[in-house]
Amino acid sequence: MTSKGRRLWILVLWTIAFVAFAWFFIPRPAWDDDEYVKWFIFGMLAFGPRWFLDFLVVLVIAFSLERRRGLHRLYILCVWALITAGAVWLNVLRPPIPPSTSFQHSLQLQARLHLFAFPWLFGLLVALWIALWAEKKIAT
Repeated sequence: MTSKGRRLWILVLWTIAFVAFAWFFIPRPAWDDDEYVKWFIFGMLAFGPRWFLDFLVVLVIAFSLERRRGLHRLYILCVWALITAGAVWLNVLRPPIPPSTSFQHSLQLQARLHLFAFPWLFGLLVALWIALWAEKKIAT
């Protein structure tokens, strides 16, 4: 497969993942609401841009990883994954207040996930992008 074909596949998978993530995690109003369009647009503007920025950086990282492979990049990705898993544990999964119902737990988890998206996840993704860029410059 050519580089252009791989990039097209990456773009298609990125688009599918972005739409699926937006569908499941960005809150939508009830379908029978009279002002559905207004609340839908408000929800997209309130929660969409931070996730769109994160997904955009993920796309740039995916294109960067498509070009070159190597052991150094694997080490960078492994260290980044461990740091990200720790940040997710501290900011999203570790519950500060025990919820009384499973619905409240779900709402708390979703709220913490949205708060984690920006600045934590964005900062971690930018750090990964910079690390991969620096590795490329050092290798050439």
